[in-house]
Amino acid sequence: MLFAIGLFDININSDVFYAWVTEVLIDAGHMVEYLPTYSPDLNPIEHKWPQAKCKKRALGCETDILFALNIV
Repeated sequence: MLFAIGLFDININSDVFYAWVTEVLIDAGHMVEYLPTYSPDLNPIEHKWPQAKCKKRALGCETDILFALNIV
């Protein structure tokens, strides 16, 4: 199991974060994995929100109730 921790008594900025990644995480055996840029158009749940908002207005109830009742 890989484990790394850091305790900072200062504000974290990009320089401090970069130093923590390179000196603590990578030295502990971790790897940095770059993820693709997020695109809401490719996320199916993003297309459900307009439908949920429309139903919410039509029924006059909260969004969590819509999802609990599987109305959306």
